[in-house]
Amino acid sequence: MKRSILTFLLSLFAAAAFAQAPAAPVTDAPKPKCEDPGAYPGRVGMQTEDRRNKFLKGIETYKTCMMNFVEERKAVIKANETAARQAIEDFNVRMKKYQEEQEKAKE
Repeated sequence: MKRSILTFLLSLFAAAAFAQAPAAPVTDAPKPKCEDPGAYPGRVGMQTEDRRNKFLKGIETYKTCMMNFVEERKAVIKANETAARQAIEDFNVRMKKYQEEQEKAKE
């Protein structure tokens, strides 16, 4: 009797764990909000110091913004991986505990 109750409880816990998982993976990721540096001013435009400096500054600002965005996304990925590993570890520990309790109940 104890064995069937424990088996039933284990199946409930497993079902509850899977029921909390999202139905579909979330794929809506944020987009970078970096300002477009503008079009290349051309050979003649690059000969004018003001236009060249403005364009080069825009390129540098864009590059910095994109690099920051990439680093932020990497940090989020790392945090998600850590959370997933911890969830898996917690699940495995709990399931091992239930299995050990079930084995003790057989004795």
